[in-house]
Amino acid sequence: MGRPREFDTDATLDKAMRLFWAKGYHDTSIRDLVDRTGVNYYGLYAAFENKHGLLLAALDRYRQTVTADFAGALRAAPPTREGLQAAFDHLFDLLQTEDGQVGCLMCNTAVELAPHDAEVAARVKSHIGWLTALFAEWLGQAGSQDAAQAARAEHLAATVYSSALLLRAGFDRDYLRRHVATAVGDTL
Repeated sequence: MGRPREFDTDATLDKAMRLFWAKGYHDTSIRDLVDRTGVNYYGLYAAFENKHGLLLAALDRYRQTVTADFAGALRAAPPTREGLQAAFDHLFDLLQTEDGQVGCLMCNTAVELAPHDAEVAARVKSHIGWLTALFAEWLGQAGSQDAAQAARAEHLAATVYSSALLLRAGFDRDYLRRHVATAVGDTL
């Protein structure tokens, strides 16, 4: 029988998530993870098997926390252009952490690993699918029920990713708001 865990898994995942988010997978060492989480190598490996397992758990945690926070803002937004812009403004706030303009962990990981990591690619595709369904739900509240609704929802999900990548690349809030306004203008 193994020893019981001596650390809070959610708090550890939050710290690891933020480190992967800021530095990326390849630039984050196990030593960095130990330092950031305060959990020794043995504890991390016992809980997550390896660095890759910790990344996958961090991606899941990101979806449960950051993406869920954005979903709450979108669901609360009135079904108008202004409501959608307000939800995106909230997203931009979420994507700027104590580590700077880090963009979206899922987007960053998609660029870095998805082309050659099937598990990461599956999580990215699932995330895009989930965002698309979220936008379809929101568009339904806006009275959009036509055949093009799915395409509009996909367009908005892609706008999340493109906006996050632009934010990480250092584009300012005004630029991002214009980017979203153009996407929204084409969508609603």
